Amino acid sequence: MKKFLPTTIAALTAFTPATQAVNWNEAEGSPWKLTTNQGPDAEVSGFFINLGITGARAKLTEKHPEYLVIQHVFKNTPAHGKLQVGDLIVGANGKAFTKPHINGYGPGKFGGEGPLIAFGNALAESQVAGGKWNGKLSLDIKRDSEKITTSLDIGTKYGDFSETYPSQCDKTDLILKELLKYIASRQNNNGSFPGGSHVGIFSGLALLAIRVN
Repeated sequence: MKKFLPTTIAALTAFTPATQAVNWNEAEGSPWKLTTNQGPDAEVSGFFINLGITGARAKLTEKHPEYLVIQHVFKNTPAHGKLQVGDLIVGANGKAFTKPHINGYGPGKFGGEGPLIAFGNALAESQVAGGKWNGKLSLDIKRDSEKITTSLDIGTKYGDFSETYPSQCDKTDLILKELLKYIASRQNNNGSFPGGSHVGIFSGLALLAIRVN
């Protein structure tokens, strides 16, 4: 099985394309056609939205700004065999996605409002042990002309955030522990990190910040 970052950490990267301003212009292809040769996403055909531990990647489109369009599904993940490239995620855990993502650059246009936050909230509530969903993420999908509801087994390993989040929070502590282990595993023998100087800067700062605290 491939290594993936924890759900909530992955959710942070999920917002990256949106905060950089999504470009509806498919011909220009920004940011969707950007690729990497590092990590698990080296096999992915573009810089898509990370849907966390589901193991899927998606993008936003002008045609369906309120939905998430699946672009890649990793093998041996909860989404494998359940989601297909081209699927539209139109709702999660019984709630339809109705608010569109705001396209553009500038104040009032940054952020994850719309399907990103709706999906993230469903992903979080599904991980609560003993909760309504108890480790299952229910997704409503449009596949061609067919409407499908499928369930992904994402487990309850991470649980829920505490009322005092981010302090005195078991979920936060677990995510940080796994994140630091992942960052450390990527470090080269000479102290650098693969992926360029910006990766090294942020990786180093992350490790230093936790060390100081």
